[in-house]
Amino acid sequence: MEENNNDFIQPTPPRRRRRRSKWQDFKEAYLPAIIVGLALILIIVFIVGSVKRHKKPETPSIPNNTQSTISPSESLQQEADALLQEANTLASHFDYQGAMDLLSTYSAGIDSNQALKAKYDEYSAAQGALVPFKDVEKIPNLSFNQLIEDLPRALADKDYGSKYNENYVTTKEFRAILQQLYDNGYILVSPYDIAPLTTGADGKTTVSKGVLYLPEGKKPLVLTQQGANYYTYMVDSDGDGIADKGGAGFASKLIVDANGKLMNEMVAADGTTVTGAFDLIPILDEFVAAHPDFSYKGAKAIIAVTGYDGLFGYRTDPETATKISKEYYDKDVAAVVPVINAVRQSGYDIACLTYDYVGYSDLSSGEIQQDLALWTKEVTPLLGNVDILVYPYGSDVGDTNEYSGNQYTALADFGFKYYIGQDSSTTAWGQITDNYARQTRRWVTGSYMAHNPEFFKDLFDSATVLDTAGRGEIPA
Repeated sequence: MEENNNDFIQPTPPRRRRRRSKWQDFKEAYLPAIIVGLALILIIVFIVGSVKRHKKPETPSIPNNTQSTISPSESLQQEADALLQEANTLASHFDYQGAMDLLSTYSAGIDSNQALKAKYDEYSAAQGALVPFKDVEKIPNLSFNQLIEDLPRALADKDYGSKYNENYVTTKEFRAILQQLYDNGYILVSPYDIAPLTTGADGKTTVSKGVLYLPEGKKPLVLTQQGANYYTYMVDSDGDGIADKGGAGFASKLIVDANGKLMNEMVAADGTTVTGAFDLIPILDEFVAAHPDFSYKGAKAIIAVTGYDGLFGYRTDPETATKISKEYYDKDVAAVVPVINAVRQSGYDIACLTYDYVGYSDLSSGEIQQDLALWTKEVTPLLGNVDILVYPYGSDVGDTNEYSGNQYTALADFGFKYYIGQDSSTTAWGQITDNYARQTRRWVTGSYMAHNPEFFKDLFDSATVLDTAGRGEIPA
């Protein structure tokens, strides 16, 4: 075979071999393995480190009660929006000062928010345009009994049909009265605005004449409803204490519905229980919601109740425990409390109509104290303290002079500061001293509207309000 000298190079001849050292033996036997091992270790470390660097981070667990985080600017905007909404509500009832005071609570300072500052200036200008009404002792008061929802059933009642026709107003008529009052420039006010209470450092509470700041052309008015108890005799035909289809066409209970609104229950003629605006409170609530300028600072009406037959349709009188059952009584006692709270929160002032619906002018001071002792025992735990007294039958314990005598002392000792009598023939009368405020009310009835329409001519037109077709002949 021919060699290719260009492809093959003759190796150098071997030298004579020397004796091997221990280091040479170690290098040949162990060092390669050590180097390979170290290399493997380095490779493993590199791979592990690379994996850790590129591993997807775990999602941290979020506690159930953790809220979403918002920025400081978003938090301030939410605060401003809430303040504006509430301030607009106050301003819609002409409480401009309350609206301005509310806007001033903005945590970042009102000057830092253009919208808040603009609204504040708007409210300030509107407040400056209000007109002071100082003659607060000459404010009319219109008074109503419980309203009739189903007029044919009320008139057909064998025991009281004639009295219902004579002394009561229907829901239809009441709505018409509200509209005419509004159209004629009236605005609802509270006795606490007419005669504010002030408690001094000595703990003594004094009464003073208020000044109402109203829009030009507005005239103040007080509304009162007496007997919003939904008495059993009006809704219960078989005497078992529970409302039934034999009732006389009145609401049987005041409730707070699923939307948080005050509404009535009523047992219809077919025996079904229906819910709706069947009495003064829910009807007035609906009207003020549609016409907020009909209410001064959110005022609605005085609601005067007795105690002997429960409150607002709930049988909270102790006789219920015996007549129906202890369980029924306990359930009604618990159920009426949120209703009472809702009534007050909606702008109503709750008053005492005496416990037994009795004329105090005919009672001695001791007998008055006995009646009020029953109120304290059975009603106060549910209503709390009340300082407004509405006299049944107009049975005032005094004349037009300032109060004095043992009867008044019994009432003052109980804590009454406001006293409301009755005089339908007088446009308005009041009396304010350091110790109390008095007022008379005009009782609106079917009979007065039919036979004495002049009693209300400054407020509404009885002829266009009265349901003469539905009522027929009205007793005088």
